[in-house]
Amino acid sequence: MSVLLARILVVSLLMALCCPAFGNTVERQLLVDIKRSKQSLARLQQQQLKTREKLARQLSALEMSVEKLRDEVGDMQRREDEKTLALDTLKERLRTWQQQDAYQRHAIAQYLKAAGESTDDSDFGSLLSGVERALADLEQRLEPAWQSANVVGSSGELLAAQTLRLGPVTWMYDPATGQAGVLSLTGDIPSVLLPFDSDSSAALGRVYSSGSGQVFVDPTLSRVAKLSTQHDSALGHLQKGGIWTLPILLCAVVALLCALAKTWQLYRMPAVRPTAAARLRTVLQGGDTKAVAEELNSSTPAELQIVEICRNNPDISTREDALFAYLMQRREQLEKWLGAIAVIAAVAPLLG
Repeated sequence: MSVLLARILVVSLLMALCCPAFGNTVERQLLVDIKRSKQSLARLQQQQLKTREKLARQLSALEMSVEKLRDEVGDMQRREDEKTLALDTLKERLRTWQQQDAYQRHAIAQYLKAAGESTDDSDFGSLLSGVERALADLEQRLEPAWQSANVVGSSGELLAAQTLRLGPVTWMYDPATGQAGVLSLTGDIPSVLLPFDSDSSAALGRVYSSGSGQVFVDPTLSRVAKLSTQHDSALGHLQKGGIWTLPILLCAVVALLCALAKTWQLYRMPAVRPTAAARLRTVLQGGDTKAVAEELNSSTPAELQIVEICRNNPDISTREDALFAYLMQRREQLEKWLGAIAVIAAVAPLLG
């Protein structure tokens, strides 16, 4: 546009210089055109401004819409994350509760097993019933009371007696016959393990009638009475031991034979005479043949063997070798079978 106006102005100036009248007309026309061009330019600028404002408003609205959508997406994402977090938290809590439940079931089952109650740890109702029975038994132990029960008497008859349990000890008392004693609860029906005499029975009867008195208490908790009822023979003990009793008996027999043989060998050995060598040297230096013969006759076979070695080996090195060989032979005879005894002594604790 500016280039066109410049050309028009140049042409108008040239024409004005050439023709003044025509120049005035052209000048007026140019002014009119310039004015129109300015007005058109202003209108265009105004239209562009309005278009820009409209586009700016639309862009702002779109930006606000995008921001709103972003906020909505963020809210939705947060809600999803909260749902996921809540689900994970619930799963963790459920796992913790399951672990606590398994631990409680196991602890209750172990307690009931120690208390002698047979229950199924998978059934919670059975566990609760076992706990109730254990609590009732504990309350009864804390506050013992007489209870009616059928017991087997000392002579084998069935008695309808009264029983009193205090800790590991259980007494029975029959008011009809006056019999009393310590009960054994090992069988299906309690039986009298240790019957009382008349004085102890009367004392327990006073406890039954009045609630106070002195009763007989076995400090061994009936262990002595139980042992007294067991009469196993040697063959019964061997049968209870099983197959391991055979090598134990074999080792015992071998060790006993070795000990007897070594005892007999040591018993037959002559007594040691510390001065035998000095006396023999003295009589040999004296030259008395009779004294030498008497000394040799009183010597032991081992001493005679040593003297014989000394006579037959005048060389000192040969004599020492012969004496050493003889001593090693005697040592081997004395230590014979000691290795078997040592092996049995090492193996016996393991077999036992």
